[in-house]
Amino acid sequence: MAPIFPDRLYLIQPQHIRTDEPLGDTFGDYRKDFSAHVIVLYCQKMGYWAPFTLEELRQFYREIHQTSFKKKPEEDFSLSGLDDGKLIVRAGGLYALTHKFVASCFKSSPANRGSAQDSC
Repeated sequence: MAPIFPDRLYLIQPQHIRTDEPLGDTFGDYRKDFSAHVIVLYCQKMGYWAPFTLEELRQFYREIHQTSFKKKPEEDFSLSGLDDGKLIVRAGGLYALTHKFVASCFKSSPANRGSAQDSC
């Protein structure tokens, strides 16, 4: 699968995916769904489908966990097998998302009408 590069116009943007609840059964495994949720939150913060390093995601995860729960997470963030080459690919030392990843997240949790979808 080819990665989505940030310099290309891509119809589905991070804000088009609902993140007020965890992604439910998107990838058939709770850990994968949780990791995907954190990745979408990270891309929403960045404002685009940003390529990332694992350390960048781990730092972001620690920040959101600290903000939400007022304590450090008990476990470090992992990609939970999403980096299988079909959902997330490694390109030039960075991880990049594929269309399959983005489309699966959007299909599972599209943003509500009257919010992000109206900006399409």
